[in-house]
Amino acid sequence: MNCESCSTVMLFEEEGAYYHCPHCGELQFFDPIEDDPPREEVPQLIDRELECPVCEELLTPAALQLLQVHHCEGCRGILLRHQDFGILAHELRRKATGPPAIPKPLDPSELEREIACPVCFHLLNTHPYYGPGSIVIDSCGNCGVVWLDGGELETVINAPGKGRGA
Repeated sequence: MNCESCSTVMLFEEEGAYYHCPHCGELQFFDPIEDDPPREEVPQLIDRELECPVCEELLTPAALQLLQVHHCEGCRGILLRHQDFGILAHELRRKATGPPAIPKPLDPSELEREIACPVCFHLLNTHPYYGPGSIVIDSCGNCGVVWLDGGELETVINAPGKGRGA
């Protein structure tokens, strides 16, 4: 990407998610939902094969809205970084169209399951998602990933409430 002020090639600063011009100092912020970064700038979640924590199928690396995820073709679950889940939920809810879905009550039995993190093998923390959608998610405090069962991301996107279709 070239600087708009001086045409110098800008450097990508991954930690702050912005481009920086080494010549004039101009900053251009990177939006992982809207912008299309060069392929080598999309951070890899992990560089080895992972097994689905639910059905033990191999997870397939993929990009969802330009964010690196791993998904299970068997149960349709998604593994992604915690911070990417926040970005995805916010942006996809903002872009949602059509009427919101009627939320279903949280199923307390979902809180009882115990599954291992496919990255570090620690037990995932199973808890209610405190955003819209009344879902139970699994997260790893050790390596910072979130496991969403098939359909849970759609439930969050389509739940009524603030920020949807804004």
